[in-house]
Amino acid sequence: MDVQSRRPRAKTLRRKAAEQLLTELLASPEEGRRERLQEERFQDPLLFELLVEAGHAALPWEPRQAGEILNLATGLIVLLEKRGILDAELEGEGYCRALCLAGTARRLLGDVQKAEAAFERAGSLAVAAPGRGFFCRALALLRWDQGRSEEAAALLHHAQRRYAEGQAMGEVAVCLALLGLLHVEDGEVWRAAPFLLRASRDLDSESRPALAAQCWLGLAFCHAASGEPNEARSARRMAWSLYRKLREEELLTLYWLEGRGAALAGDAEDALHLLDSVRRALIGRRLLPEATLATMDLGLLRNEAGKGAEVSALLAELKAAFEGQPGFDLARGVLESIAGDAAAGRLNHDMWTCLAQPLRMAFRSQGLGLRPVQFA
Repeated sequence: MDVQSRRPRAKTLRRKAAEQLLTELLASPEEGRRERLQEERFQDPLLFELLVEAGHAALPWEPRQAGEILNLATGLIVLLEKRGILDAELEGEGYCRALCLAGTARRLLGDVQKAEAAFERAGSLAVAAPGRGFFCRALALLRWDQGRSEEAAALLHHAQRRYAEGQAMGEVAVCLALLGLLHVEDGEVWRAAPFLLRASRDLDSESRPALAAQCWLGLAFCHAASGEPNEARSARRMAWSLYRKLREEELLTLYWLEGRGAALAGDAEDALHLLDSVRRALIGRRLLPEATLATMDLGLLRNEAGKGAEVSALLAELKAAFEGQPGFDLARGVLESIAGDAAAGRLNHDMWTCLAQPLRMAFRSQGLGLRPVQFA
């Protein structure tokens, strides 16, 4: 066997050995895993890479599990540094990626302070253009969750430029999709549409079906808001083709966006069904800010369908579910105003739609964060 053929075989054997170490480590009781890393046989750079891969694979739906795995990775790299067995790429790029993913896990768990600390450490590491893109995109999602839209948009712009420098065009498309969806949430469809149009052409729907579906629905929303109902329906159909690949939690977010777009496109029956089912699911999950916003959407739609008298019943349902909880007084004040305007026949759809973003900020100011962006 020549040298060339021996190298791939040796690499395969090394990876299998590292995979066995990973299995053994994760099978250990959680409280004893960090201590096991002190054993020299676990101090393998390839095990660090596998821990980062496993942590990333657990996101965004298992953030607690991901956080534990990524904490092992960041602990292991410190031990590897002490032994001087890290190459420069792993010490910079690998460590930065692990910290960004650990920060993302904390973000998804709502632990902003620990997320900020992880990103602060990651930001000080020297990495190449794609690594810097990964850092900027992950930090952008934290700023998005905090309602700091201008910073989130700036970071996503910078991330897509960094990915472009590294010729990572698939990641550029991801950044563009996220930028478009951020602008949709902020009610800026004129900003959102160009990003979503580019992303819809370039996104890999096989590896990122949820984001691709969200991109198409964002584009449908933009078309509907621009008075292009046929184009909106076509974009919705593109999203439907991806639904079978998605989780229930992913579909909840998509159905809400689809319902809002259907309402603007004049597909009132579809919109009523989607928004009503989403609202009930949000109430069932005890998510007051989101349930309030979905109630606004459904109330406005019912009013336009000549059912303004039903808006007060929506408020009563929310009161039964959330009265006495933090933030309910804010929700009640908004929804009582909508119900009063609907009853008096003076409900202004555009005015109330524009108040969705300030209402999100008001909930955040009371310490009630909305569901984090489900992306990692």
